[in-house]
Amino acid sequence: MNKFQIPKNVLEEIEYQIARCYLNYPDNLRAYRVSDRYGKPEFIASVKTGCCRFWEGSALVDGELWVIGCNYGH
Repeated sequence: MNKFQIPKNVLEEIEYQIARCYLNYPDNLRAYRVSDRYGKPEFIASVKTGCCRFWEGSALVDGELWVIGCNYGH
């Protein structure tokens, strides 16, 4: 069984949004693909283990819609 890993192009989108939104001290970068919910269990688990605040959004990456997010701040 393969462990979920955020695809590189999706990770780059998360990092872009972190910079665009001026999110300090980001951690628990997460994403899941909407069409088949690939990565959704890991996404949900990650929300509960991060820093003080969280950010979530969506992004269209290579024609696929992803929910993306992270925790940030201290």
